[in-house]
Amino acid sequence: TKPGDTEAPDGVSDMIGLILDLAYAHFADDGAPTRYTPHPDRQVDQALSTHPLSLDSEPTWWEVVDGLFAAGDRDNATRAQRYAVPILSDLIAVAQLPQVQDIYGAMTLMGTGESPIKLFSRTISAATREFPVLAYPTQFDIGNARIASLDIASLCGDMTAIGQRQTAIVYMLARHILARDLFLDEHSARYAPALYQRYHQRLFEENQAYPKKFCMDEKHRCGPIAAVNAQIIRDKREGRKNNVHVDLASQIMTDFTDEMIELASTVYIMEYGNDDMAEEAREKFSLPRSAMEQLRTYGHGPTAEGAPFLCSMKTKRGQIYQLLYLTNGPIEMWALATTAEDRYIRRKLYTLFGPRLARTALAQLYPSGSVKAEIERRLDASIETNLDKEQVMQAIIDGVSAYIQQTRHAHAGGKTIKAA
Repeated sequence: TKPGDTEAPDGVSDMIGLILDLAYAHFADDGAPTRYTPHPDRQVDQALSTHPLSLDSEPTWWEVVDGLFAAGDRDNATRAQRYAVPILSDLIAVAQLPQVQDIYGAMTLMGTGESPIKLFSRTISAATREFPVLAYPTQFDIGNARIASLDIASLCGDMTAIGQRQTAIVYMLARHILARDLFLDEHSARYAPALYQRYHQRLFEENQAYPKKFCMDEKHRCGPIAAVNAQIIRDKREGRKNNVHVDLASQIMTDFTDEMIELASTVYIMEYGNDDMAEEAREKFSLPRSAMEQLRTYGHGPTAEGAPFLCSMKTKRGQIYQLLYLTNGPIEMWALATTAEDRYIRRKLYTLFGPRLARTALAQLYPSGSVKAEIERRLDASIETNLDKEQVMQAIIDGVSAYIQQTRHAHAGGKTIKAA
């Protein structure tokens, strides 16, 4: 799609589906499979020298995949498969095949005056140039990790149309890396080659046996891109039967479509904000005024008792609304603090003393998990001295630093700070 557009031009999505089908058929065992060459993945090369495989003098990558899998080396079989399947740039050549040209070659798109094939080829060429991470066989793998988190902030774009498209691509790539095995269909195993059917069936059964959770934070950074929303809605629809709980978080309420809200079993509102936003949230999530009044009274950030939030839960007995407190310990709250002031002070102290010692000191001096209220208190008290915010934050950093130094060198009878 063009930056700013929410959907692809008419006919392009269908054509892309055809191109993908043809691409995998072209590079399949009975098509024109890619020949194995040493050195792209030295770990695979080492595996081939370790296992006594019977391969042709010039094997294909698919034959390498089958041989390693049959030898019980599934990890390296997976690595080898990355070189057997088509990559993004291969799709340009596939788009020129007669099966595509006969259907879409004569079409002309409104706005650009070009054919869908030319638009597709131009876009793929630009994507391989602008996103090198998509242009080559996969190198990154989370392996068998049971808990995984990807920080993709540095890969995301700005809030312009071009930036939101870049962010959407990164989010969908991260979603594929983290959740590609969470939504396996039990019927998919029967379509795999006989060698792999038992493996895929067992993988499906193992996934079904345990509840899984997939979380997407900062969803507002993607903007209203239709492909992203469609994938989220599909994940939420299929999550229940696959034992997957899908969580979305955003600072902008319009990021949650009506269908997302309908599929949501629980809604959390973490802060009151202002009256206009509260009324918008009440209408969007069908919340009673009494619940919003509770949030208006208590929902203004972390306190010594915890972080208050409003919870709306769908249950078999009906809808339940409850003001709850997130009661993490102060060290954990400091590790998770997200306000600009807290992050700035935490980062400075991390640099000076390391994460553990800094968090422990912050937790002992500011057990609410935030210094925002302390900053406001000091600013209000310093009207005559005319201190600015930066000076107040530096004073807090100096105070915590002094506390750490004092407790570090405390005598036996004094209190010694310990990293936790």
